[in-house]
Amino acid sequence: MAFTIRSQDDYETAIARVQELRNRSPATVAEESELRHLLLAADDWDRTMGGEAAGKRSIADALARETGAGFALLMAQLFPQRDWVADLANSLGQKRSYVERHLQHDVMPPPDLVGAAQRLMNANPPSVGAATKQGLSSPD
Repeated sequence: MAFTIRSQDDYETAIARVQELRNRSPATVAEESELRHLLLAADDWDRTMGGEAAGKRSIADALARETGAGFALLMAQLFPQRDWVADLANSLGQKRSYVERHLQHDVMPPPDLVGAAQRLMNANPPSVGAATKQGLSSPD
């Protein structure tokens, strides 16, 4: 299932569908797959048209668009030598296994996990060097 965005209208429709899918819980495997393909197509369009993806994007935006494994990799690179999984679990009032379960699957993390990561970054921003290395700007 590959999507190609050919116009600004297609792009806006794709973004609306992404937002709709992100708010669904629990999402089906087919919806998660559709979401991932829509995000890739939107990112390609944005990069081609010189939008946000053509330059730096915020860390929060990057995390919100990653699947579990990508989310985990980005967090590990931004917070080296830190048990950020425990920090996220504590922030959510959940067990560590809750966070780990979402990071081990090729699906989008739930909004509460993304929100906890954003709060962690706002409280303890990653170093400018770590963010720059990832091609990201500091969180707002």
